Amino acid sequence: MSYCAQADMELEFGAVNIAKWADVDADGDADKKANRIAEAILVADDELDELLRMTWLKVSATQADGSGVPRTIVRLARRIAGLWLYESLGAVNYTRDGTPMHGWWWLRGWIEDYKNKIRDGLIDIDALKGM
Repeated sequence: MSYCAQADMELEFGAVNIAKWADVDADGDADKKANRIAEAILVADDELDELLRMTWLKVSATQADGSGVPRTIVRLARRIAGLWLYESLGAVNYTRDGTPMHGWWWLRGWIEDYKNKIRDGLIDIDALKGM
């Protein structure tokens, strides 16, 4: 079970951006783009499974009522997946002083901070508890 879908990524970053970021060879090949998007989702799943192993939440987080992935996890997964696509392009901008930094640098910090808060129990996620 994936924590997010392509539609979730498109909601966060826009369908045009996701399609553009997935086209790493810039050749418009639909199969290559679909494979890259699938890989981005797998990267997010793996990263979140690793995080959840360090908490009291069950891996493959499901809402406490069993109705699916908690929205907090979906939101985090779609951001991880979308950012992976963007960063894998090697896209770099520069600050005024010449420091390399891409346009989504702030999101990487947000993701890491949010993951730390989940790991440390500072964010309560409505998910099944247990090891």
